[in-house]
Amino acid sequence: MKAQEFLEQYKTQQTIIASCWEEYAMWQDIALSTTGCMEGERVQSSGSKQKMANAVISYSDIEADIKLRIAEAQAIQTDIIRKIARLKEPEYYVLHGVYILGKQYKEVAASRNPSMSKSWATSVHGNALLHLQQILDAENKCV
Repeated sequence: MKAQEFLEQYKTQQTIIASCWEEYAMWQDIALSTTGCMEGERVQSSGSKQKMANAVISYSDIEADIKLRIAEAQAIQTDIIRKIARLKEPEYYVLHGVYILGKQYKEVAASRNPSMSKSWATSVHGNALLHLQQILDAENKCV
């Protein structure tokens, strides 16, 4: 796996989790806005008798999936941090800022030192990817 792909795994998981939360909210809203049947009285219901039950099942399933994806994302995050921690300090700082904290290059540079520029961060980023690729390749040889 290429270094950048390795680092982007965490962001990908976060994007999937965010989408799952949106779907969860949709199904929860459907479940809560669907009325059921009352026994003994004729009441007009909205939709089929199973609509609420199906919506509850759907959002319960999605909630379980979200919990699993969060655990996966945490494991990926831990693995990324463990590997980038082996880099020199400025390389770690840039990769952690960009891929774990989700900052832009300009933000990473400014938080490091207000006189640092985006070009500094992108330069360090390029070197960091090369060094991280060496770490990944070395680990793959051991497997």
